Amino acid sequence: IPEITAVSDYIILTANQVVDGNGNTMHYPTVDLSGNTSFKGFFSTNDASVTNITNAPTIRNLKVTWEPSSTTEASGALGFWGAVVRREQSYFKVNNCRSEGTLAGQCGGICGYGSGASHGTFEVENCLFAGTGGFSTGNSGCGGIVGGFSGGLNCIVRGCISSGTNIAINFGCIVGTRFGLGINCSGTTMLVERCYSTGNIGQFGGGIAGFGCGQGALSCVIQNCYSI
Repeated sequence: IPEITAVSDYIILTANQVVDGNGNTMHYPTVDLSGNTSFKGFFSTNDASVTNITNAPTIRNLKVTWEPSSTTEASGALGFWGAVVRREQSYFKVNNCRSEGTLAGQCGGICGYGSGASHGTFEVENCLFAGTGGFSTGNSGCGGIVGGFSGGLNCIVRGCISSGTNIAINFGCIVGTRFGLGINCSGTTMLVERCYSTGNIGQFGGGIAGFGCGQGALSCVIQNCYSI
């Protein structure tokens, strides 16, 4: 895996490419959560060669950590990123990855805001977020695993865990605000199963899904999940 030396750096994955972190850790430079930021996430999968979930890139066995530069979240902070997969990526698979850090805005601990955009499909399985779900002063719609406003065709979040301090308004411990109301599409057959979370939940938040889950989705199923 190439070294990341600046928050604006990222890696473009192509069709059928597999990135296996072999349990290694990638640590981002300091991330500014207080407003506009060039930090968008580590991997992009929107290469022209990737046309469906069958030939989508796979990221697995990777740990990602980052340090925020602020302990407060500014109003309207543009936290749309994903710690592993960048915002608004259409087709991708993530398995057995872990992220640790502080979330803000509409971002996701594994994949970012608008995942599954433009009628895409994603599969996120056996992943863990262990960190802080935003700030008590922030009006966040982030998700511990999947960022806000994510939705596509036959998207799956399975066997994932969110643990830590989950305090932001609207925060979803597994999937963020309005899961199913995608970017340039409405979610069809959105599935969250065998997931669980631990930690405190902020106002309008959810132990599995954030505020407005299923809004705009033709089918959004949450099954065999729990929060303690």
